[in-house]
Amino acid sequence: MKRMLALALVVVFLPAAALAAGEDTVKSRVKAWAEKQETGLYGGYSLLYYDDPLFEEIIGRDYQPLVRLGAGWYPVPNLALEFAVGGMHELAESVGSISGKGSGEEFELWVAPVEAGLRYRFKFIDNQLVVPSVFAGFDYWYFREERDSDDYVDGDKRGWHWGADLGILLDPIDPEGAFSMRKYWEVNDTYLCLGYEALEMEADGGLDFSGEIFTVSLRFDLGAAPER
Repeated sequence: MKRMLALALVVVFLPAAALAAGEDTVKSRVKAWAEKQETGLYGGYSLLYYDDPLFEEIIGRDYQPLVRLGAGWYPVPNLALEFAVGGMHELAESVGSISGKGSGEEFELWVAPVEAGLRYRFKFIDNQLVVPSVFAGFDYWYFREERDSDDYVDGDKRGWHWGADLGILLDPIDPEGAFSMRKYWEVNDTYLCLGYEALEMEADGGLDFSGEIFTVSLRFDLGAAPER
């Protein structure tokens, strides 16, 4: 009788124990994988040079400053999924629908770009001084032409972008600062990036934001600090 009871207990609890052990193995592997993942944060100041000559009439020049903040995640080495938001604001002048010239009526132009895409960086060694990257993605831009709080026109545009940038490692300039960034903030590397971007947006239904973007940015690569 005791043998039968012991056998029954083994039959009941052995699969549960094996399942629990399997779950622990999966959890440990997921944890180890997560600890190896790298993320990034960046912020940049850009100049967007428009293709549409209409902007020279409404803002007095063919370019507009753009500020962006973004984040990226590297599911595999060197390939990142990125998401960024930005903002532009300008005091503009309305353009006559017939003359195509400024009418003298001013309004505020607000633009909020949102973008998502992929980036591949050519980084193959620790402390690599120069890291080129290429990237591409999709854009959604919300805009609002505001004359006062009760008189405005808004809309959105969709498009895509592609480009490249060059990251210059700043850590060798201040090794002590770089060590502190790794220790307290898990910032492995800090880069000064110079970038070029081509932007293609919808032309119908209002302003065409297509053009070329030149950017200066700071990029912070985050994650579990590698052995140095």
